[in-house]
Amino acid sequence: MPNNRVPFSTGGLRESDLTDAPPDDGLPQDATENPADLHFRLAARAMQGEATTGIDLSNLPDLPEIPPEIAQCRNLRTLNLSGTAVSDLRVLSPLPRLERLVLFGTPVSDLGPLGHLRSLRWLNISCTLVSDLGPLADLPLLETLDLSFTPVETLDPLSGATRMRELILRGARVSCLRPVSRMRDLMILDASGTYVTDTSVLSQQRNLSWLRTGDI
Repeated sequence: MPNNRVPFSTGGLRESDLTDAPPDDGLPQDATENPADLHFRLAARAMQGEATTGIDLSNLPDLPEIPPEIAQCRNLRTLNLSGTAVSDLRVLSPLPRLERLVLFGTPVSDLGPLGHLRSLRWLNISCTLVSDLGPLADLPLLETLDLSFTPVETLDPLSGATRMRELILRGARVSCLRPVSRMRDLMILDASGTYVTDTSVLSQQRNLSWLRTGDI
């Protein structure tokens, strides 16, 4: 059975992968092409449309945008964009089966396009510029969220995230955990380095097995 997962991180590419790229890929050739453009070209060529279920574009700091070809990967379930320069997520809107998304260390500030990803279960937005979690309010299957070291101040949009099992708030600007009280399936909560001082709202969290508060 063919492997439909497309690994595409800097660490997964050998120098020969960059220098020996076939000239007949249907894309313009440029002898002065910089590494970021070449990574972009190789990623686009590697995508197999509906056959692709996972793509890793992490650790490409000069990658400015998500390759538009990703919109054709309708069965894509996992996408890693950590460590890229990507800030615009609109290309992801037509991906109904996307379940896992990593945006760690990107300049993303607007999660608006994610509001359409109803299958999303796992999201990492740590070390981004995101301050508004509003677009996540309509994601019924969200189970894991890492918003460490973001300017997020309120968790109110997550009040309906009743399936949440792991919530990482480390270093965020959150001060109130009241919305967390409705997450009956929550098992892991890291609120260290936040402005949280009152954890009494967690008294009814019967499934909570790991809790961290206080200084980092």
